[in-house]
Amino acid sequence: MDEMPEIREWLRRIENDAGQGYHIRRDQNPPYGWNLMNPTGTIVCSGPLDRLELWVIRRNIDQAQGLTARAAKAGYRLVCEAYSCHTWTLLDEEDSERIHSATTLDQIEQWLNE
Repeated sequence: MDEMPEIREWLRRIENDAGQGYHIRRDQNPPYGWNLMNPTGTIVCSGPLDRLELWVIRRNIDQAQGLTARAAKAGYRLVCEAYSCHTWTLLDEEDSERIHSATTLDQIEQWLNE
């Protein structure tokens, strides 16, 4: 990418927050802007970087709410660590014993699916 350092950092942050395999490419067609692509290469959001960033935030909130409900049904409590919003932990509902930790909600979902 031949972007200014501030833009490169913003792009990296959005890609990291979106999850493994997500990437951003500049849209080559008017009105130009950016495309956020999922791991299969499908465009999931287009536009300015702030729109892509909001899409990721909303998606992560929806995913966290859904996984919190799934965890509760399975007898767990899903928490985001206070010292790092990039660490998710499943606790036993009854005694708060740590069951599993992961850096992404996708990893928590994968563990719940096993």
